[in-house]
Amino acid sequence: MIDRGWHVLDILFNAAHGFVEYPKDLSPEAVQRLEAFRRAAVKPALGALGLAKQIASRLPHEVLESKLTAKWALEKLASKHPSVAQAIKEHPLGKEWLEAEMRILRLYLMGRAVYSPALRKLVEVPAVG
Repeated sequence: MIDRGWHVLDILFNAAHGFVEYPKDLSPEAVQRLEAFRRAAVKPALGALGLAKQIASRLPHEVLESKLTAKWALEKLASKHPSVAQAIKEHPLGKEWLEAEMRILRLYLMGRAVYSPALRKLVEVPAVG
């Protein structure tokens, strides 16, 4: 993901909209199994994301800006998934990727980013007020 500049929310929303490309050499049965998994996995992920956004909407933006940082995410990953945290730390672009990942998440949770099916990614919208 890091090497390709992919971000979790973009991938999730692309999967939800069916923007998925499978390798050409997969059998139709394998594609069918992957599609069933994609459809089953997207619903709970979107539900959890919606709940997180609902909770975040009750917090001041300053709190989200100060707490949802790459440093915080790396600490959480290190405690729950140390191998993932280590891979991010060791990757030459890992820190920048995680910072971008957290920025996208913060903007989405604050309602300042929306998914664009045309662009197939989250785009920042201007703050209102």
